[in-house]
Amino acid sequence: MANINNVFGKPPTRIKEMIKKSGKKLKEISQESGVPYGALSSYNQGTRKPKEENAKKLADYFGVSIPFLLGIEQSPNKTVNSWENLTDDAKTAYLYMLNMAQSVNGIELLSQEEIQKLQSIHEKRRKILKQLSDLQNQLFELENQEESLRNSLNHDIQELFNRIANEEGEIELTINDL
Repeated sequence: MANINNVFGKPPTRIKEMIKKSGKKLKEISQESGVPYGALSSYNQGTRKPKEENAKKLADYFGVSIPFLLGIEQSPNKTVNSWENLTDDAKTAYLYMLNMAQSVNGIELLSQEEIQKLQSIHEKRRKILKQLSDLQNQLFELENQEESLRNSLNHDIQELFNRIANEEGEIELTINDL
């Protein structure tokens, strides 16, 4: 499972590593992946983390999973046949079928207590993953709001400078008229 501290900080991504491993230039990767050069450069320098759309493009481009690309998971594989990568429904179905097979065949692979522990662990993990997913969505939303606010602020500052410049010009004309 991913370290919860990574949700709140900006952990280093593996983008720089993947770029270096590819042996290609940023411009080439930008053109081939569809990720803007400036954004890719920022990701490579570690000054920005990619938003969801660019993370998907880069993960597809490098042939790795998004969690691996973002430094959340250790396995670069998009699909790994392991318990961790099963969907919640698949895990529940597996546990249910295992329980049914035991009761039909009278086999005691797992005790009732062990099955309950597995189900409890699965439920706790599902809740934690849901919370992490919600936090990640909130983080993406905040990053989008941050960018929007930054653009709005830049626009307001530019308007203020223009207004000041116009007022300075009017003051100079008034002074010259005197």
